[in-house]
Amino acid sequence: MLRSFLKVRVEINVQTPLKTKFWFKRDDGSHSWAEFKYEKLYGYCYKCEKIWHNKRACVEELVMSLVNPAILRYGPKLTTQELISIENEARKTEIRRRKEEHNNWVEKLWEVRERSLQEKEWLKRQSQREKGGSNQGSVRSSQANASAKS
Repeated sequence: MLRSFLKVRVEINVQTPLKTKFWFKRDDGSHSWAEFKYEKLYGYCYKCEKIWHNKRACVEELVMSLVNPAILRYGPKLTTQELISIENEARKTEIRRRKEEHNNWVEKLWEVRERSLQEKEWLKRQSQREKGGSNQGSVRSSQANASAKS
């Protein structure tokens, strides 16, 4: 999968304004802008550029873009959704597969148990029928012997 970004983990001083862009030099000698996007930017105030304070009570004025003063320098566009790493997705998929295999194994075990119980019940009924049939046969033969003697 080709991605048009580079994800890095850095430590930053949150007491200073966050960087939004920077110039970088390309291999051909030209320069380009690179934009920063931040993940997990919780509680960031777009007015005073500080983290974890009462944003509603903030009295600072909104900071406007240096390039275009009509645009806010900081805002929701500064953040991005957390990216899903391929390794994490592979790990989650493997866990789901193992759970499914385990559930299938348990289900098969219950099926075998149920079948075994049904077979035991069937054998029990067959045994009772055979005992009942052999008792009836001996009663009939004794009745036949008694009538033959008379």
